[in-house]
Parts: sequence; C-alpha cells; structure tokens
Amino acid sequence: MRKHLVLSVHGIGEQVPGATVDALTGTAREQMDLHGPVTNTTVMLADKEHEDDGQLDLYPCHMRRIQQNDDTELVFAEAHWADLSRAPSGVLATLLDLMRLVLGLGYLALENVENNGIPRGAAVRWMVPWFVWVFYAVIAPINLFLFICAAALAVDPMVYDLNVAPWRGPAYLASLGVGLAILGRVIAAHSESFLARSFARSFGWFAVFTALFGTVFLVAPDWIEGLFAGVSGCADPLISLLGDMPALSCYVSSVTLFLKSVWVFAVGLLIALVVVSVRGALRDFGQKRSIYLAICAAMLLLWMTFSVGFWWVFKQVATSIARSENIVEKAALIRFLDVHFADLTQTLVYSVLAMLVLGFVAVIVVVRRSQFKHVLAMDPDAPSQQDRWYGRLILNPSLNMGLFSGILILAFGVFYAVAEFVLPFVSQHLRHQSVPFDCETLVHFGLRVSCVVDTGLKAYGHGAIAVVALLGLLIVNFSNVVAMVLGVARDVIIYVTRSEWANPTDPGNPSRYVYRDRIERRFTNTVEKLLDQEGPEVARITVVSHSQGTVVARRGLQAMSHMDLPQTTLITMGSPLSHIYGQYFYEDYQFHGPRPKWLKHWHNIYRADDFVGTTVQGHGTAATNTRVRPKGHTGYWVDRNVWDVYEQHGVFKGL
Repeated sequence: MRKHLVLSVHGIGEQVPGATVDALTGTAREQMDLHGPVTNTTVMLADKEHEDDGQLDLYPCHMRRIQQNDDTELVFAEAHWADLSRAPSGVLATLLDLMRLVLGLGYLALENVENNGIPRGAAVRWMVPWFVWVFYAVIAPINLFLFICAAALAVDPMVYDLNVAPWRGPAYLASLGVGLAILGRVIAAHSESFLARSFARSFGWFAVFTALFGTVFLVAPDWIEGLFAGVSGCADPLISLLGDMPALSCYVSSVTLFLKSVWVFAVGLLIALVVVSVRGALRDFGQKRSIYLAICAAMLLLWMTFSVGFWWVFKQVATSIARSENIVEKAALIRFLDVHFADLTQTLVYSVLAMLVLGFVAVIVVVRRSQFKHVLAMDPDAPSQQDRWYGRLILNPSLNMGLFSGILILAFGVFYAVAEFVLPFVSQHLRHQSVPFDCETLVHFGLRVSCVVDTGLKAYGHGAIAVVALLGLLIVNFSNVVAMVLGVARDVIIYVTRSEWANPTDPGNPSRYVYRDRIERRFTNTVEKLLDQEGPEVARITVVSHSQGTVVARRGLQAMSHMDLPQTTLITMGSPLSHIYGQYFYEDYQFHGPRPKWLKHWHNIYRADDFVGTTVQGHGTAATNTRVRPKGHTGYWVDRNVWDVYEQHGVFKGL
C-alpha cells in the first residue's frame, strides 16, 4: 500500500503538542468524506546533536493514520518545536519574561543591520551593536543589581540592624557582593546566547565592585568617603536620609549617578542613529527595509516604562510592610527608595507620553486595517496605497513614525535632565557660585520654552504613574493572556538569538543561532526518521505549514536538498517569509539557488487582513499565491476556503 506523508509545522504561540495534526486530520476527514477509523500514535524522536552529557534530547511526534482509498494511506504527522520556547507560569515569571523580551529585541536590530545589505563601512553597522550591548551589559544588569541590593536592604532593621555599628553597612555590602559575583559567574557559564552571557558577566563585575567597595570602606572609610563625596556628591542628600550609614549612601549615590550617565549615553547614541539614518529612512518610507532604528527606540521606551513600573510596585510593597511594622523612619530600604524613585519619576512622564503616542497610532492603524480589509492585497504585483500603509500590522510604517516621535520626546527629556545636572555643576566649578536650576536660570540661557514644556509635562507625573500602575494591574490580572501574547514575540526573537557577538552568517567564526538551528533540525530530523520508519511505501510528501512554521519548513527543505526525497509539495499559510524575513533580514532568507528537484509544487495561501503573512514572492521562492476571505491570522487549518484551495491544486489527489 502506498503512503502519503502529510507533515504539519505549527507557527508562533503556545502550541499544544498534537493540536495541529489533530486539526488537519479532523478537517481532512470532513472535507474528503473519509469514514475509516483514525489510528493515533506518538513517537519519541531524539535530536542527537543536542545531547547533554549523554542525556538524550527527546521530543514527541504525534501521528494519525487514516485510509484514503484501497491503495492509499494518509499518514499525518507533526514537527513540533513550541517546547523550545516555553511560556512563563505565574505573574512574577510573566513580568520577568516581559523584561527579557524587551532586551531580546536587540537581536532583531542586529539581524536587520547586519543581514540587510547595509554596507560594512556604514556607521550604523557598529553603532547598533554597541547600543544593544549597552542595554544588555550595563543598563539591564545594573538595574537588576540595584533591585537586588534594595531587596537586600529589607533586612534592616527587622532582621539585621545595619545602623548599630559603623562596620555593619560595609560588611553587608562586601558579603552581598561576593555572593552575587559567584551567582553571576555561574549564570554566565551556563548561558548559551551572547547577550545573556554579557548580562551575567556584567552583573558579576558589578558585584565585584560592590564587594571591593564594602571592603575598602571597612579598611579606609575616611578616604573612600571623601573620594566619592567629591566624585558623586554622595554626602547630599543621601547622608541625611540614610543616617549613620555613609557606606550605603556613597555606594547608592555613585551607582545611580553611573546609571544616569549610561542612560544619557544610550539616548545620545539613539539620537546619533537618527541623524545618520534619517536620509535613508525618509527615502521610500512605506517600503523601507531598515527597521533597526524603530527597534532601538522600542527597546528604550519599553525598558524605561516597565523598569520604572517595577520600582514603583516594589516601593509600594516595601512602604506598606514598613508601615505595618511601624519602621518607616528606621528602614534603610524606604530611605533608599525615596531618593532613587524620585530620580526615576523625573523621566517617567516622557516615556509614558511616548508610549501613549505610539498606542494612539496603533489604534488608528488597527481601525483602518479593519475598514480596508476587503480591498487589501488584491494585486500582489501592484500594491495599492492601502497596502503600503495598512497592509501589515507588524513593522507598520505608521508605527515606525510613532516610534520616531517617541525618540524626539525622549530626546527632549534627556536634554532637560542633562541641563538640570550640568548647569549647577558648571556654575559651581567655573563661577565658584551655585546657580539654582529653575526657570529663571533657563530663561537666562535662552531655554524658556524648555522650562515651560518640562514643567507642564511633569505636572502630570501622577498620571504617568497611574498609567504604569494600570499596565501592572493588567499584567497581574491577565497574566495568562499576556503570557500568550509574549509567546508570539518570544518565538520570533529566539529564532534570531545568537551565541556570539559575530554575525552567524559570516564564514569563519564560531557564532551560531542558538535556537534556530535546533528548530530547523527538529524538522529535518522528523522527516528523515518518519521516512525511515514508513519505508519505501511513502510515494508523496506534503508539508503543511503556518506562520513561523513556513520559515522553518522552507529552510528545512532547502537544507535537505542533497537528499533523494519522494515528490514533495509545500503549502505555506499566513507566511512572513517574504514580507518580514525576506524584507528585513533578506541576506539570510534567499532561495535563488537550485531548487530541490523533488520539490514539485509550492502553494501559498494568505488572507488580506492577516497581520503576519501575505504573499510569498521574490527571493527565489517561486510560489503560487492564493488569496482567501479575510479571517485574521489563525484558523487556517480548519478553514473550508483553505481546503477548497487544496482541492483546486489537487494536494490530496489519490496516488
């Protein structure tokens, strides 16, 4: 008996093992009027290239069999890979995953700037990697380190009173630094990706600095107190707030000053990116291929908003506990947060305003897409104006404009913050008199408009905190929904996660794609093992793929081009292959080489209102494109209109 192997490859999101093969089998039974019994089988396959000290890496392959006619058996199977991108469980895990994904956007920026035809000598080829590195190796670890140090201060005074003796504060810092340095080294040793390893290493170095700081303060407190008072002004205001704990006050003051300086550098680098990229960004705006600027802006906005949200929630919880214990005046943690959070809220209003602008633009795009959904993608070879501006939701040109507006808003906020720091410093050291930073001073320097705008915006500071609090409440109360949405972004980001700084596509370096290689190996391994299991009776292979799975399937088939496979048909549905991967990372998603001789047909099915995938064309793809009724991005597997296209092309025609 001849066999027709039908392999399903699922897309992004939290996919339950066996769900797509069940949907495909059930719909085939209905559409093809099959009445025979369905046999269910699960085979555990091994990825031999990903063993851990002799431990096999097993994954399930769900199979369903049904008789098509007297001579043909349909063998449905699934290439499952969602377990390589697991969703977090619980509120805290979801919040941490959210922060991790904001940082993960950096991988997309690296891919866009390095694999999209930008000349190697262009300034952005080194500016973007450094911007991403600053986020991963400085901003993120120092934020986490400050957060852990703040949490560690919760021991005072209930568990361990740090204010009893002058040596307790420095000793506590030194011991905390040693413990966290060991933790950072362990995490770095077990991190597969480059940016995660950079994060852990920098975290460890900040811990080493903390340990050395505490140790030196124990040995020579007068020297280090004078040094840091001159460098960072740690005697004011933290000495008065932290009482008789100068070690903690100098440490917190110096670290927060360093963090402010890094933020100024990051925003300055982003503004420099705007300057060097603006000419290319304005040229052919609707169809541009460079999105690194929008991604970097999104990283800055999202991180600033969510990190401040973390601190705000932590401050509320800590204050509530301190009040219940009647130790608000004594607790070092509360006094630390009073200073640190005051600095954070100065810039929060700007990041929230930028987020609101972006959200407003997003709502307009969604509404307009809904209005035009029946006329979108009518002619793939001649895109209309509606196609250019509303043809996609992900990486939409209007959203790029919203992100650009956010850059300008943040730039103004940083300019004002720098002026607030620099003017008094300059007046003190050059004029030997202190000039207060107020509107009169700004008018003197010709910055009256800046003062009026800044004062007006900061009047809504409580409103900005309320917006962040609302986002936090939504995450807490709808953590499962948020985790599902994050799963979509996570699946895209892990596909471009790299192991080293170098571009994995460049020959001669050890860098590789950490998860993409495993995902695509899952596909090729599944095909090989099933062909070996089913034997020479397999006369035809049909690969049915959706969303991100279309990228996995096409690249997987290309990797198997040297093999002698049965006649194969590829079906892609809602595919981002051309309009996302092929456009923004096109150097790594080309199929201009010789097409496998056994790949006889490629049929692409899309919906006009699909926010992820549309047509598949160019890049050597040579697929036939068929448009079906608008129905969004999901549900292709069980859509009768899609199965009508299968019948039109004879996908399940008897062998």
